[in-house]
Amino acid sequence: WDDCLPYFRKLENNDLGPGATRGTEGPLNATSIKTPHPLVEGLIGAAGALGLPHVTDFNSGDQEGVGYYQLTTRNGRRCSTAVAYL
Repeated sequence: WDDCLPYFRKLENNDLGPGATRGTEGPLNATSIKTPHPLVEGLIGAAGALGLPHVTDFNSGDQEGVGYYQLTTRNGRRCSTAVAYL
């Protein structure tokens, strides 16, 4: 993880802003879900009631828990590695 992290940060353009595990100037977008879904919100709440942590950033290196994943999208469309770099 420690060896790869600088490269992950370099390639990423994360809408959560800069952080220890996030980049903001790379070509590959990492975007958060804009409209939470009621069923997913219920699932997250139920998991919390069972003692599972709510994860707000699965790209932080700590992935144990439940929450929304970020998407690799740009302007509402998938932003693949090819789209990001070519």
